[in-house]
Amino acid sequence: MPAQLSDPAFTVRVAVDAAGEIVGFAKIGPVAFPGDWPATAVELYQLYVRSDQHGAGVGPALMDWAIDVARAEGRTEIILSVYVDNHRAHRFYQRYGFVEIGRYVFMVGEQPDDDRIMRLVL
Repeated sequence: MPAQLSDPAFTVRVAVDAAGEIVGFAKIGPVAFPGDWPATAVELYQLYVRSDQHGAGVGPALMDWAIDVARAEGRTEIILSVYVDNHRAHRFYQRYGFVEIGRYVFMVGEQPDDDRIMRLVL
C-alpha cells in the first residue's frame, strides 16, 4: 500500500467521520488482472467501509467518487474483483450496474480465494 500511495497511477479517497476517524477508503489504479484490458479501463482495487458504518452512506459516497474520477480521467470502464461469498458487496456493485464477467483466483497468503471479476461500462 505505501508504494501505491506514492504512485501517481493510483488514486485513493479516505472517508472520515465527524471526529476525524477513518471509516472507509477506496483505491483505483491500472488494471492488474491478467488479460487484454482496454487502456481506458481502471480497476477499483479496494472499497472498504468500517462495519459500524455500513448503511451510513459511506460506501455509496466512495463509489460515486470512484466513478466520478474514472469519468473525469476519460475511462470507459471500471473493473473489480469481489469474493464469491461476499453477497453484500455483490448486491452493492450490482446496484451500480456492475456485471460479472469472469472468475479470478485471489491469493490471500497461502489461501486461494474464489473471486468474481465485475465490470461497469461508463
